[in-house]
Amino acid sequence: MPAVLPGVRTAAKERQPVKAPGRRRRGAPKGSISRVGRAVSESPSATAFDALHPVLARQLRRHLRGANATSVAPDLLRLITAVSESYHDADDERRLMASTIEATHMLALDFERGGRRPGVGTGLLDGNAVSEECERVAAVIDPAFSINAIVNENGRVEKIFAGNWRAAHRRACEDYLANHSLRISEKRELVIVSCGGSPYDINMIQAHKALDMAAHACADGGTIVLLAECADGLGRSDFLKWFESANSAALELRLRKNYEVNGQTAWALMTKAENFRVHILTGLDEDRVRGMRMTPAISIESILAQLSLNATGYIMPRGAALLPRTET
Repeated sequence: MPAVLPGVRTAAKERQPVKAPGRRRRGAPKGSISRVGRAVSESPSATAFDALHPVLARQLRRHLRGANATSVAPDLLRLITAVSESYHDADDERRLMASTIEATHMLALDFERGGRRPGVGTGLLDGNAVSEECERVAAVIDPAFSINAIVNENGRVEKIFAGNWRAAHRRACEDYLANHSLRISEKRELVIVSCGGSPYDINMIQAHKALDMAAHACADGGTIVLLAECADGLGRSDFLKWFESANSAALELRLRKNYEVNGQTAWALMTKAENFRVHILTGLDEDRVRGMRMTPAISIESILAQLSLNATGYIMPRGAALLPRTET
């Protein structure tokens, strides 16, 4: 009988509603700034959101006054305008950031000996080349202050860690790992893992995160059953090009010559398909599934029928939210 690994849930005392931004304190004059919110005015002279960067406009509509909001208070206009200009500048910065992400992700692979670089893995900071490079770059900038937030499954902030950039981040990582990992006594021959629904299974690249966690609980050569709808397809139109490689070793050689972050995701997926029998219940067409070295499944029952009645395993209701860690 498979053991159910619990999905991460927020304790009742931590689920208390947060006062919505933009709400006025009782008795406060219209247009004033509340303790937890921002100024909101009904003044017809307020500037329209449409003049702002479209991404910022969407965020303001959602967080300041709701989906039908059209304006903001004049006393907040100067700040918002400055932020909007920064958003436009950030379009170029995001392209630079993409190059930075690519450079750090590349460190996860050992291009000299092949495979994943020793020390790189989920929940690891010290000895992890990717984490240490990020800290090295941060140390050059030496931020005066940092804020790290942990959110729950509904996207609400549960905890905030602020202060020294290195200490606050490490404390947040320690807290997250303590509350989002589970010690298991052994790896088992069967793992049934669900991404947990949208947006966690919006596409294959995102769904791979649940598959990655399931691999930590599955014995080598075992069976993983992945539940991932992938309503938006693969996540990138060119994702399948990486699976034209004969195997993960050949794909790795391609990454050495022309590295791409999504190519590394494809490599990680292919290595799992080589180490485990990966079945997937999905909305993706069968040819794409087989192209990624996985087996399309009709139902969980059809897969279980192929296994021994004595097979042991785990069920992971929301795979990416929980890291199984084998007891040592």
